[in-house]
Amino acid sequence: MKPKLKRDKKNPFDALPESFKSTVGAQSLDGLKSKLSEVSKNEAQNLSAMKADEDLKSKRDQAKLAAQVYREESKLNKLKAKYIIQAMADKGDEVSCNIVKLDIAAGELNGNG
Repeated sequence: MKPKLKRDKKNPFDALPESFKSTVGAQSLDGLKSKLSEVSKNEAQNLSAMKADEDLKSKRDQAKLAAQVYREESKLNKLKAKYIIQAMADKGDEVSCNIVKLDIAAGELNGNG
Protein backbone atom coordinates (compact mmCIF):
# COMPACT_ATOMS: atom_id res chain seq x y z
CA MET A 1 0.00 0.00 0.00
CA LYS A 2 1.41 3.36 -1.02
CA PRO A 3 1.66 6.03 1.65
CA LYS A 4 -0.59 8.99 1.03
CA LEU A 5 1.19 12.18 0.14
CA LYS A 6 0.24 15.05 2.36
CA ARG A 7 -0.63 18.21 0.51
CA ASP A 8 0.39 21.48 1.99
CA LYS A 9 -2.63 23.47 3.05
CA LYS A 10 -3.23 26.43 0.80
CA ASN A 11 -2.63 29.77 2.45
CA PRO A 12 -6.01 31.55 2.44
CA PHE A 13 -4.29 34.89 1.98
CA ASP A 14 -2.44 33.98 -1.24
CA ALA A 15 -5.14 35.75 -3.28
CA LEU A 16 -4.35 39.11 -1.67
CA PRO A 17 -1.95 41.45 -3.47
CA GLU A 18 1.50 41.67 -1.89
CA SER A 19 1.16 45.46 -1.75
CA PHE A 20 -1.94 45.12 0.45
CA LYS A 21 -0.20 42.65 2.77
CA SER A 22 2.85 44.91 3.03
CA THR A 23 0.71 47.95 3.80
CA VAL A 24 -1.23 46.08 6.48
CA GLY A 25 1.97 44.67 7.97
CA ALA A 26 3.41 48.15 8.40
CA GLN A 27 0.31 49.59 10.13
CA SER A 28 -0.05 50.39 13.81
CA LEU A 29 -2.99 48.95 15.73
CA ASP A 30 -4.97 52.17 15.16
CA GLY A 31 -4.07 52.06 11.48
CA LEU A 32 -5.27 48.45 11.29
CA LYS A 33 -8.57 49.42 12.93
CA SER A 34 -9.00 52.19 10.37
CA LYS A 35 -8.13 49.82 7.51
CA LEU A 36 -10.62 47.24 8.81
CA SER A 37 -13.31 49.90 8.96
CA GLU A 38 -12.52 50.90 5.36
CA VAL A 39 -12.74 47.29 4.17
CA SER A 40 -16.02 46.80 6.06
CA LYS A 41 -17.50 49.91 4.42
CA ASN A 42 -16.35 48.70 1.00
CA GLU A 43 -18.02 45.32 1.60
CA ALA A 44 -21.26 46.97 2.71
CA GLN A 45 -21.28 49.04 -0.50
CA ASN A 46 -20.52 45.94 -2.56
CA LEU A 47 -23.39 43.98 -0.99
CA SER A 48 -25.75 46.91 -1.41
CA ALA A 49 -24.83 47.22 -5.09
CA MET A 50 -25.33 43.48 -5.55
CA LYS A 51 -28.81 43.64 -3.98
CA ALA A 52 -29.76 46.58 -6.23
CA ASP A 53 -28.50 44.88 -9.43
CA GLU A 54 -31.68 44.04 -11.35
CA ASP A 55 -29.78 42.14 -14.04
CA LEU A 56 -28.24 39.88 -11.38
CA LYS A 57 -31.66 39.28 -9.79
CA SER A 58 -33.12 38.32 -13.17
CA LYS A 59 -30.28 35.91 -13.95
CA ARG A 60 -30.49 34.39 -10.47
CA ASP A 61 -34.22 33.79 -10.95
CA GLN A 62 -33.59 32.26 -14.37
CA ALA A 63 -30.93 29.95 -12.97
CA LYS A 64 -33.22 28.94 -10.11
CA LEU A 65 -35.99 28.03 -12.55
CA ALA A 66 -33.60 26.19 -14.87
CA ALA A 67 -32.22 24.11 -12.00
CA GLN A 68 -35.64 23.25 -10.58
CA VAL A 69 -36.01 20.19 -12.82
CA TYR A 70 -32.68 18.81 -11.58
CA ARG A 71 -33.45 19.56 -7.93
CA GLU A 72 -36.80 17.77 -8.18
CA GLU A 73 -35.17 14.75 -9.83
CA SER A 74 -32.49 14.68 -7.11
CA LYS A 75 -35.14 14.79 -4.38
CA LEU A 76 -36.99 11.92 -6.03
CA ASN A 77 -33.79 9.86 -6.42
CA LYS A 78 -32.88 10.40 -2.76
CA LEU A 79 -36.37 9.36 -1.71
CA LYS A 80 -36.19 6.26 -3.93
CA ALA A 81 -32.81 5.30 -2.41
CA LYS A 82 -34.20 5.72 1.13
CA TYR A 83 -37.20 3.56 0.22
CA ILE A 84 -34.96 0.81 -1.18
CA ILE A 85 -32.73 0.93 1.92
CA GLN A 86 -35.82 0.72 4.13
CA ALA A 87 -37.07 -2.29 2.11
CA MET A 88 -33.66 -3.96 2.50
CA ALA A 89 -33.75 -3.28 6.25
CA ASP A 90 -37.26 -4.75 6.42
CA LYS A 91 -35.86 -7.92 4.82
CA GLY A 92 -33.15 -8.15 7.50
CA ASP A 93 -30.10 -6.56 5.84
CA GLU A 94 -27.89 -5.45 8.75
CA VAL A 95 -26.12 -2.61 6.95
CA SER A 96 -29.44 -1.16 5.80
CA CYS A 97 -30.83 -1.47 9.34
CA ASN A 98 -27.92 0.61 10.62
CA ILE A 99 -28.42 3.20 7.89
CA VAL A 100 -32.11 3.50 8.80
CA LYS A 101 -31.23 3.86 12.50
CA LEU A 102 -28.66 6.56 11.70
CA ASP A 103 -31.14 8.36 9.44
CA ILE A 104 -33.77 8.32 12.21
CA ALA A 105 -31.24 9.55 14.76
CA ALA A 106 -30.11 12.35 12.43
CA GLY A 107 -33.73 13.38 11.90
CA GLU A 108 -34.30 13.50 15.64
CA LEU A 109 -31.18 15.62 16.13
CA ASN A 110 -32.39 18.03 13.44
CA GLY A 111 -35.87 18.25 14.96
CA ASN A 112 -37.48 16.16 12.22
CA GLY A 113 -38.25 13.12 14.36
